[in-house]
Amino acid sequence: MKKLSIVFFLFIFTCSFAQVPGYIGKRGIVSYSVKFFPAFSGPTARATNNGEFEPVGISSSHGLNLEYVHHRRKAICLMIQYARTGVDYTDVLYVRYDGDKKKPAVLTSMGFGVGIKLFKRANFAPYGPYVKWEAMMFSNTVAYDPNHWSIQDSNSPTGRTTVTQGSGKISFEKFGVGFSFGRQRIVADKIVIDRGIKFMLAPSEGFGNTQSMYSTKSMFETHGGLRLMNHQIINFHIGIGFLAF
Repeated sequence: MKKLSIVFFLFIFTCSFAQVPGYIGKRGIVSYSVKFFPAFSGPTARATNNGEFEPVGISSSHGLNLEYVHHRRKAICLMIQYARTGVDYTDVLYVRYDGDKKKPAVLTSMGFGVGIKLFKRANFAPYGPYVKWEAMMFSNTVAYDPNHWSIQDSNSPTGRTTVTQGSGKISFEKFGVGFSFGRQRIVADKIVIDRGIKFMLAPSEGFGNTQSMYSTKSMFETHGGLRLMNHQIINFHIGIGFLAF
């Protein structure tokens, strides 16, 4: 009976040890990732001679990620994402932009998010196929040219008078919900390779919002929100990290 009890407790200890989350005792992963996809339209696409838009650019964003495996099939994720792209100029109310429209305003976006990865039953996190749900808050800034704008003026020799529009910088926030699926590999028991496809919905008011034509600020918020949505809606992603702790 004594020997049987020893064998039983050894079996329980072995099973318990096997169920400890993580990979060879490590649960934390620090990684860098890049997301990219051909641009749908906007400043990273250029008008052809027949007036149609031909995609010529790549939308991309960069991220720093921290993952912690808290269950054999689950990992909690914290993310920081950086993206930089362009926003087209559009006339507002009676004000026209007379500068170089081939040089778009610059949208800089910082995203902060949380997420959860769910791995297949046949695998132990952080290895193998997974699906991921996440939520992100985007803090955005549009830097634009405030000087080369004009309004109609019958007393001016040119029929227009130059005016200034705002300070040259506006800020706004957007919220997004994302879903992705991918696969992780572990190389040399240290390096984690992550690849997959990500979808992110960051709703915007759209061009149908008449309020966007009342001021430069509302116009860039609307156009910037649409640009961000198109930038984030679908991306391939690849990441590289290491088992840190």
